Amino acid sequence: MSGKRQVYIGTDSGATSSKTGGVWEDGTTISTKLAQQPTNSEAGTTAVVRGWVEGVNEYLIRNDLKWDQVQGVGLAMPGPYKRYGVIGRSPNLPANFEGWDFYTAYSSALSERAGRAVPLMVGNDGNYGGVAEAQHARGKSKSSVVMLAPGSGLGTAYIDSRGLPLDGDTLNGMEAGHMPAPLHLLDTKAYPCGCGRTWGCIEVYTTISGLPYLLTEKLARYPDHELAKSPLSAKEKALSLRGLAQKR
Repeated sequence: MSGKRQVYIGTDSGATSSKTGGVWEDGTTISTKLAQQPTNSEAGTTAVVRGWVEGVNEYLIRNDLKWDQVQGVGLAMPGPYKRYGVIGRSPNLPANFEGWDFYTAYSSALSERAGRAVPLMVGNDGNYGGVAEAQHARGKSKSSVVMLAPGSGLGTAYIDSRGLPLDGDTLNGMEAGHMPAPLHLLDTKAYPCGCGRTWGCIEVYTTISGLPYLLTEKLARYPDHELAKSPLSAKEKALSLRGLAQKR
């Protein structure tokens, strides 16, 4: 690899889309333009891993890089986890993903594509994002930081004075999105969450995951609205809201 700079790649896998970025060996950003593609979780775990590898390949090509320059990969994956690299019952991924050893699956796929073993680190997306955000948010202070990142679900992290995330013995120390929401203050009912709880998880009222419930209730009051007449599923209607709002 004489004359070639080493790079480290990051894969951020969400319930809806996956993104790929990278840094040089000194930690500086290669490019702020990420490779992005649908996660395709509905097509199964093999399709998800294939998309991750394709994302890395696209990012390398776009930045005139080669696989032999890749010295390591990090994967940010939503929880909860059963153990390191093995997903639990994720509220925003198919139920049959529970127990999936995504660490082994991605590690094998990377090794096959690169033609050699590629070091891989995996962890909760909220924790990884929280560590990075805390460095910017607190500057030179030693204060703790709480991060809330709404998207398909609610990414959360608690970062202590050392800059480390709260994990806990079960690696699920900050799954705060599945705490019960104060329904008496919100004046709403308890919507079921993808995690299986029916007490009204905070995530359902703050992220895309709860929009199908909210939208269904609202559309009942507006039967002439285009979405009320649409044959799309409640989830598909919710995902179309951004496009409709941009047209207004």
